[in-house]
Amino acid sequence: MGITRRRPDALGDSRVTLAGRARGPLAAGDGTIVVHDCSGEDIGRLVAEHRLISSELLKLRSTRTAIALIASVVGLVVLIGLVATITADFEQDEVLTVDLLGIAGFAQVFALILGILAVTTEFRHGTITPTLIVAPDRVRVVLAKLVAHALAGLILGVLVVGLTTALVLTTLSSRDTDSP
Repeated sequence: MGITRRRPDALGDSRVTLAGRARGPLAAGDGTIVVHDCSGEDIGRLVAEHRLISSELLKLRSTRTAIALIASVVGLVVLIGLVATITADFEQDEVLTVDLLGIAGFAQVFALILGILAVTTEFRHGTITPTLIVAPDRVRVVLAKLVAHALAGLILGVLVVGLTTALVLTTLSSRDTDSP
């Protein structure tokens, strides 16, 4: 068996030794090279999709509207949670800790607004044109926006729920109130 030349895969990994034997995950039992099911085109599409998602995340991080919206939802949820926890009368009203933690659900409205603004502002300001020149397939662009903003919504949700939980439990413990 001679030396087989082939192009490296997407990670730059070409597992052919000088003796012509393959090693690692590309090798079959007898040392021959196993051909990938994934063509170069498929790898190119995966890399392009990754770049589109990275581009959408960059737009999300660098847009003042998105930053202001995220900061305002965190501020509002913390403020509403603090006011509701401090002003709750646990002796007369049936106030449950779960109800106070439910204030974090207010962030869902802001996540929806963030997703709507992600698409509509690009069309309004004409900044969608460079995106569509680079990636003319609109389905891939919309999927990249969906993945990026779903990830941002997940991070926003975890952040708001964590802050609300810490705030409510800390305030309740400082008031010497049993958490029902």
